[in-house]
Amino acid sequence: MLKKTGFLVMGFAAIASSVELCGAPLVSNVLASQNEGVKTVAITYDLINSEGLASTVTVEATSNDEFWVALDEVTGDVGAGVAEGTDKSIVWDAGAEWPIELFPAVKIRVRADDGEPVGSGAVPDGFSFIPAATFTMGSPESERVIVRTSSEPVDPDDEVLHEVTLTRSFLMSQTEVTYGEWTAVREWALDNGYTDLPVGQNGFEGDESGTHPASLMSWFEAIKWMNAKSEMDGLTPCYTVDGEIYKLEELTPVCDFDSNGYRLPTEAEWEYACRAGSSDAFYTGEIIFPDSVPMDPSLDMAGWYEGNSTVNTHPVGDPQKQANDFGLSDMHGNVVEWCWDLYGSYPAGDIIDPTGDKSGDRRVNRGGAFAFWAATCRSAYRSHLLPDRTSNSIGFRLTRTVK
Repeated sequence: MLKKTGFLVMGFAAIASSVELCGAPLVSNVLASQNEGVKTVAITYDLINSEGLASTVTVEATSNDEFWVALDEVTGDVGAGVAEGTDKSIVWDAGAEWPIELFPAVKIRVRADDGEPVGSGAVPDGFSFIPAATFTMGSPESERVIVRTSSEPVDPDDEVLHEVTLTRSFLMSQTEVTYGEWTAVREWALDNGYTDLPVGQNGFEGDESGTHPASLMSWFEAIKWMNAKSEMDGLTPCYTVDGEIYKLEELTPVCDFDSNGYRLPTEAEWEYACRAGSSDAFYTGEIIFPDSVPMDPSLDMAGWYEGNSTVNTHPVGDPQKQANDFGLSDMHGNVVEWCWDLYGSYPAGDIIDPTGDKSGDRRVNRGGAFAFWAATCRSAYRSHLLPDRTSNSIGFRLTRTVK
């Protein structure tokens, strides 16, 4: 990942330097000063990205030019998705983070990583930027105790807590793929060398609007459809068989996770995106009632399940339900979502960028559905199915790697 940096040497005074660098992004005109009477520092800078990308901006500090510390107590034009512009502003709470008494002379640097070609410095419509991170995957025993009281059979013992590091940031569609989207890409695909893409279905009993999640496609068919959409949109398809773009029959492809095309999320990416920083059963709170009756209040805020759906899918992104902090809707309920991974036991320890079991024949699907009970719509719940099977309760959403 390309990094460009602007430096500022300061002792909490307005001392600044700018740098001129070739390529994108460019950080320059870094200025800083301590706000009068408080231990906060105001930082301004200019950001130029000649390729029109959104950038991820970070701030680091050192007192000895050797060991740099990433600053956490920062707000403003910092983090992911920062558009280019002048007089970008950051406030650092130095009093909360930096031992000024020990290290009064501080060097600060503002760094910008190159972003995703998303046009005018913005994430594409209908997508959310999900930054690389480390998170805890699985469910705690306190959650599993409640799940085991369900009148329906649920075994949460495959939800062992473990730490996962995702090194790739990614874009994820804010809603499940609709039947209207499925139909439009399918028609293009069948005219351009793709085979075995079914008509599918508009959710369970969707109306004529085509806004319910697409269903009745296998894992193989979802993979091929995403390759077709990648080609339609001028992107490089992720899935190949023997070096050729996967278009035909039911074959198991290789996934190039560094490609810029559309793909299924890995199981870990899905759970991280669903949680959006939450450690509860749902991103709206803890689970109280594991069945469909009584209605679980946390799940009712987030999605459509057997307790509130009238046993039917609903249009994606329904404003009656709350999106998570990443802006993603329908992560709990509506339809289950295919993931890339083969189903298997979690690793014994921490892991980086997991992509599933190395053997087995069933693919993971996540999120629960309109006819599922609460325990099976949780962030940690794992379901799985043979990849050639279809269901009117299974669909998918799009993911793209951000390099």
